[in-house]
Amino acid sequence: MIFEAIDRDRSSAPPTDVADCTIVIPTYNERENIGALLPRVLELPRFRVLVVDDNSPDGTAAVVADLARDEPRVGLLSRPGKQGLGTAYLAGTCPRCWRPLRRATI
Repeated sequence: MIFEAIDRDRSSAPPTDVADCTIVIPTYNERENIGALLPRVLELPRFRVLVVDDNSPDGTAAVVADLARDEPRVGLLSRPGKQGLGTAYLAGTCPRCWRPLRRATI
């Protein structure tokens, strides 16, 4: 579903060189998926991504941190334990958590 939305936005959005939209992606054990998802989202220059990871035991945060080293539009908010989807979105939409978008774990 998200890939169709990306394709739709790519065809209708005016070109921009500024990332003016932040997408919050809560994760827990998403190592297998996050490496494919982030590059697809970042194909559009208007998006930046904040991944909120709840200490995934599969190493999801490490994959995101590796991607963030080369891509300034990727941020990682690494939380100490599994705190839930709702609080992940709340943490991700808190302006002090992502302005400026952080490349390091907080």
